[in-house]
Parts: sequence; structure tokens; C-alpha cells
Amino acid sequence: MKRALLILVVTACGPAEELETGLAVAAPERPMQQPPPQQQPALTGLPCDVRDVMQAACARCHMGSPPNIPAFRTRTEMIAMSEKIAGRVSGTTGAPMPPRLESRQLSAAERTLLLDWIAQGLPAGACGDLQ
Repeated sequence: MKRALLILVVTACGPAEELETGLAVAAPERPMQQPPPQQQPALTGLPCDVRDVMQAACARCHMGSPPNIPAFRTRTEMIAMSEKIAGRVSGTTGAPMPPRLESRQLSAAERTLLLDWIAQGLPAGACGDLQ
């Protein structure tokens, strides 16, 4: 008699599922809600590998001083000058950059990295601007 009363009390609370023991257990009325997915912030800076190369090879002269040298600290500034940068990095337009007098020259892999990045439309990355 006690067993029948227990089943009656449990099933009176809502829908029930039977366990292997034959006892009924109340099922949850609502599924658990998942938290909304977190939105990733939009990328606006430079890709890390591009920034590292440009920081080491270009930033010393192209951070805005001296005033007669074009500044490109941000990706936005680089987009505006992308054709000129590509021509100078490849050596097809004007003197190659960095100038041969500089002790820090771009390796073939670094030149390829920069030229490929420009050819792809200068996609944004997570590492920010030159500093």
C-alpha cells in the first residue's frame, strides 16, 4: 500500500518516467536553457606575424617622424598605402624598403608574407597596430 501511495504522489506533480525499479519519477517540465553564444569582438588590427615583421623592419621610420616619411602605424593607414608599400617591399616601384643602408633587411620569407597579406586585401588580425 505504501508503494502505491508513493507512485501516486510522485506522478501527481507532472509527467513521469519509469525507472528500472518500476518506480515513477517526475520528469523535468522544461529543458535546460543554454546561455546565448558570446560574440567575438571584430578584428581590426594587424595579423600578429605581419605586425611582428613590420614592427621590426618598418616602425622605426614609419611611425610619423621624421615628417617627410609616410606614416603607417595602423591597418587603415596601410590599406590607403597598400600599392605603394607592395611596390617598395617587392622592389618593383622606387627604392626597395627597407633601404639597403638599414641594418635590418627583410628576408625572402618576410617579403612573401607582407606581399601575400597585401594581395589578400590586408585582412585584419588580432594583434593591433604598430607601437
